[in-house]
Amino acid sequence: MSGRDELPQGFSFEDFLGALDAIDAPVDEDLPTDSDGCVELVTLGLGELAASSARLRAAGIEPHVEMPGEDETPTAAMASVFVPSAQLRRARHVLGIEA
Repeated sequence: MSGRDELPQGFSFEDFLGALDAIDAPVDEDLPTDSDGCVELVTLGLGELAASSARLRAAGIEPHVEMPGEDETPTAAMASVFVPSAQLRRARHVLGIEA
């Protein structure tokens, strides 16, 4: 292996995995939107919905929630949380999704 094929000094395996995640992550402009024009922040289980919504509200961000359809089973039901696009980065930080 030549010197050009090596990773930079201090570049860990976790850094490599993070770089792969960044490549696969959707561009903010491509995220789904709801009928109010808010962008999707996260999809999570119903058990996590109340706590996550409360954290966003405490930070001054009003989330919009889309509940699961009637055909979803309660144990596997997921809800989508949407926020105004201008608050997306801050909402991610509040929930620990992005630093």
